[in-house]
Amino acid sequence: MALLLTPTLFQSIDWMEKCPPSWKTRARQSLSDTLNRVWNPNKAIERGIAYERALCDEPRAKVTSTVPTHLLDKFNNAYELIHAEGGVFQKPTKKFLDYDGKEWLLYGKMDVAFPDKIIDIKTTGNYKGRSSYLNSWQHKVYCLTSRIADFQFIVYEFNEDGVLHDIYVIDYHVDDFVALEKEVMEKVDSVIKFLRADKELLRAFLNKYNKYNK
Repeated sequence: MALLLTPTLFQSIDWMEKCPPSWKTRARQSLSDTLNRVWNPNKAIERGIAYERALCDEPRAKVTSTVPTHLLDKFNNAYELIHAEGGVFQKPTKKFLDYDGKEWLLYGKMDVAFPDKIIDIKTTGNYKGRSSYLNSWQHKVYCLTSRIADFQFIVYEFNEDGVLHDIYVIDYHVDDFVALEKEVMEKVDSVIKFLRADKELLRAFLNKYNKYNK
């Protein structure tokens, strides 16, 4: 069976390689947890997951009841984007790769997939700007594997009391799929080399991260 590669794994490795020295131990543990499928979400993450589910599954009125009045227009506009006609929630996207004589699988699950656009819903307690999302790998992998050129992050920012503070829509467009595939394949190459250079992490990748993919 193909070995699984995901944007989450890419991000974890990026963070371990780029984080300040004082964060290296914590970043390695986070990557190890990802590879070993250990997941201990904090309250903020649990709240974010619940909110994302509510946005997709609950009636508009129920979700809107918690939205501050000054954000209602922004909220309704974002809600219309998510629930526009033709969207499919939690749709898998994948692409099989041949690398170094082995089969690999780029995989993701799109929050909302339209024939001509992908929407990903994010929640955060600290919005750090467009670049923090556009410098990630999720939109690039999802657009490449689905062959859909347009991607939108819809980011819901909450304050420390759990009250919605603002909503941001971040657009990404693929101008050249050939260039995008080259960029993603270069990342795949670096990720595989990184894992092969660390026996402990490689063992977790093969035995735990790919446990259900054999």
